[in-house]
Amino acid sequence: MKKDLLLKIIITIIISLIISIQSKAQDQLDSLDYIQTAVPLSILSNKFDKQLNTFSLNSILEVNQRLGNVKLNLMENYNTTYIRSADRSNRDENTFTVSGSYIFNPILSMGIAANNNIYSDSRSIEINQASVSNGSIFSQITPFNRFTIAPYLGYENNRQIGESDNGYIYGGEAFLNNLNVSDFDILSQFKFKNEDISPRKNTFRYLKFMAANSFSSGFSNVINFQYFQNRKDFYYQADSITAKEFNIKNNIQSRIETNEILLDTLHYSHFLDLFSLNMLGSVASRTIDRDTRYRSLDIASPSIFDTKINELKFELGSILNYRSSFFDGTFRIDYSERDEKHLTKDFPGANQIFYQERSDEESIKNNTSKRTMVALLGNFNFSPTDKVRFSLLQNKLTYDTPSLQNYDDRDELLSIARLSYIKILSPFFSVFVNTEGTFNHIVLYLFRKKL
Repeated sequence: MKKDLLLKIIITIIISLIISIQSKAQDQLDSLDYIQTAVPLSILSNKFDKQLNTFSLNSILEVNQRLGNVKLNLMENYNTTYIRSADRSNRDENTFTVSGSYIFNPILSMGIAANNNIYSDSRSIEINQASVSNGSIFSQITPFNRFTIAPYLGYENNRQIGESDNGYIYGGEAFLNNLNVSDFDILSQFKFKNEDISPRKNTFRYLKFMAANSFSSGFSNVINFQYFQNRKDFYYQADSITAKEFNIKNNIQSRIETNEILLDTLHYSHFLDLFSLNMLGSVASRTIDRDTRYRSLDIASPSIFDTKINELKFELGSILNYRSSFFDGTFRIDYSERDEKHLTKDFPGANQIFYQERSDEESIKNNTSKRTMVALLGNFNFSPTDKVRFSLLQNKLTYDTPSLQNYDDRDELLSIARLSYIKILSPFFSVFVNTEGTFNHIVLYLFRKKL
C-alpha cells in the first residue's frame, strides 16, 4: 500500500512538471513560508541574461501537489552570476525547500519541512561563503473561516566564514483573508521568526494590514499599513587588538533594519463623468541600527563607534485618466519629501574626543530632499492603424545638507518631451517615427561657509 502511494506521488510530480509549467510573480516580503495565501502552481523556469561582461542564470523549480489528505511542496531556486573582467568573479546562490503535511480535518493539519540555503562568492569580501540548513515541524490551525495560524519549531545549522553555529528556530505565521467588518474588507498577514544560534541571534517580524471600502458605485478607499523588522548577526574578521583582548577570531555585528509605511489610496472611476481619478498619500520611516559585539577601548580610533540611520519620507500623488475613442491620456503629479539623519552611538568608557570626531563625520551625511514630478501622456487615435503618441515629463529635485561641513546643496531640473507616429501594418508588425528632446539643468551651491 505504501509503495503504491509513493508511486502515485512520483507519477503526479512528473505529470505536473510536464503539463503545469507556468510563471508567476515572486514577492519574498509578502510571502509566507508555511501558509499558502494563493492557489499553488507548479513551475519550471530558466532565464539567462547577458549585459556587457556580466552573465547571469536563474533557474526555478516548484512542485505543489495534493493527494487526498497529503500535501507536498518542493522548491529549488538557483542563481549564478559571472563577471568577466580583469578580476573575474563568480557568485552562486541556491535555495532548496521541501515540505509535506497531512490534513486531519478542515481545522488542523501537521507537517515537516526542510530548507537549505548556500551562498558562495569568489571575491575576497567579508562574507563570501555562507550556508543555512534547518528542519522544522509545523501545524496549520484554522479556528474559523478565512483565518489561519501556523506555529513551528525546528533546529538549524548556520555557517559563515568558517564559523558554524547551531540552535533552535521557532515562530509562527497568521493570515486573515478578506474578512468583512462594517463594510470594510480586511486582509492581514503576520510573520514572527527567531533563530537562536548562539552566540548569534537572527529575528524577523512582518505585519501587513489592508482595509478596503467601496463607499458608492465607482468610489473606493484602501488603507494599507506595513511593518517590517529584520535583524541579522554576521561575522567579520576581528582586528588584532580586539581579537587578543576577547580571545576571538571573528567579531559579530548586528544589523537591525526597521520599516514602517502607512498608505491611503482613493479611487474614483466617474470623476466629472469623464475621468477616473486616483489619489494617494503615504508616510514611511526607515531605521538601520548597527551594533558591534566586542569593542576594545584600547583602539584609538573613531571607528569603534556604531552608527544609526533614521529616514522619514512623505509622499502625495494623483493620477487623472481620460479615455475616449479618439483620445486617451494620463496626467500625473507627485510630490515627496525625505529627511535622512546619521547618528553616532556612544558607549560607557569611550573616548569622547573620538566620539565627537565620529559624530561630525556622520553628520556630514545628513540630508533633506524635496521632489516634484509632473507628467502628461496621451494617444490620438486618428484611425485603427494610425496613432500619434506624446509624453511630457517635468522633474525638480531640491537637495540640501544641513551640516556646516557639507556643501553638496543643489537643485536639479529635468525635462523630457517625446512625440511618436505609429503605423500598424498588421497585428504582428508596425512601424514608428519618434523624436525626443531632453533638458537637464543642475545648480550647485558652493558655499565658502554656512552661517
